[in-house]
Amino acid sequence: AVVACGVTFWRWRHNRRLAEEEPELAELHLNLAGGRDGSLEAFAASVVQKFCKWAPEFADSVAERSNVLTVRYEELTKSPSQQFGKVFDFLGVPTDPDTLNHIVKNSTRQAMANKSSQPAFFGLDPGARAQAQIPEALRSALLADARDSMIRLGYDL
Repeated sequence: AVVACGVTFWRWRHNRRLAEEEPELAELHLNLAGGRDGSLEAFAASVVQKFCKWAPEFADSVAERSNVLTVRYEELTKSPSQQFGKVFDFLGVPTDPDTLNHIVKNSTRQAMANKSSQPAFFGLDPGARAQAQIPEALRSALLADARDSMIRLGYDL
């Protein structure tokens, strides 16, 4: 759930930036960022609405399937080497600590931004990050809307 939200808000920032950089395509980018106004509130509401539809379908489709591994974003950010190790084990791919450390080191947003021709996409600019802060009242409303779906995915709320 959180990874979807994290990536999604990066997409919101990215489309807002593109609307400014490409005025001839601004309407398209703003629609991708949640509507004509491109507000974070409208975008977040549309994401939660889609999540609430998607989450139960996803949970039902992967229940009791041995060929699906679920990795939560929270766990991935807390212990990336351990979680990547689980993924490799699940896939049956042998690996070692040096390889896992290399993957983790090169998977940070900073490392990816350093190698990218579009570093702004990775949202490291403090101004862009501040622009995407979700007000507490909106966060509470979104969480209330998504509560049942998050519980369905195994979150303790």
